[in-house]
Order: sequence, then C-alpha cells, then structure tokens
Amino acid sequence: MDFDERKSHMHTVVQPRMSAQFQRFDPVRFADFACETCHGDTAIDRRYAMPNPDLPLVDASGIYRKHRKKTPEMAAFMWEEVEPTMAELIGLPRHVVRHKRGFHCGNCHPRVK
Repeated sequence: MDFDERKSHMHTVVQPRMSAQFQRFDPVRFADFACETCHGDTAIDRRYAMPNPDLPLVDASGIYRKHRKKTPEMAAFMWEEVEPTMAELIGLPRHVVRHKRGFHCGNCHPRVK
C-alpha cells in the first residue's frame, strides 16, 4: 500500500479496533485513544513511521521478563491481545522466534539493543 492507502486503512480498520481494545483494557488511560496514542506527538513529522521513539523502551531479553514482572497486566495485554490483533489487521504473521519474521513488540516500541 502507498502512504494514502495505509493512512486510510489505519483510520478505517486499525484505529477503531485498537481503540476499542485499549479502552476495554483501561477506559480512563485510553479514553482519548487516537493516532498519537501509538504514533506519538511527532507522528506527522515522522510520516507516522514506527517504531515510535516516544513509546516505552522494551527489553526482549528473557521473553520480556522485566516487563512481565514490572507491569504484568500491561505485558499480558500487549502479548495476548495487542500483538496478535495488530498482526492480523496489518496482514503480517505474528512474530515467532524460529521464523525471525512477522509482527512483534519492536514494530511499535523502540527496543533495548
């Protein structure tokens, strides 16, 4: 898809579904779910490029052990709901380590190197 097609798909397909999902998880925190929720305040300047440098830095070591310990509910939500839904909505397979391809946390979040 070109930029305009991606933007339309995000607006008509991805945003409504993800908005509902995030608002079910935390209706107060995500009450104003919008493009900037995931793409950040600099989204327009970056042409909505991901990963978004403003999202929390993730550390994949130990299958995200630090995140599962510090914020277990959020980590579970991201792993069990957000990641598979986003993979489906953008037409990518969900990342499986043995395949080394597909959608994963690092598509949206900056990662520890």
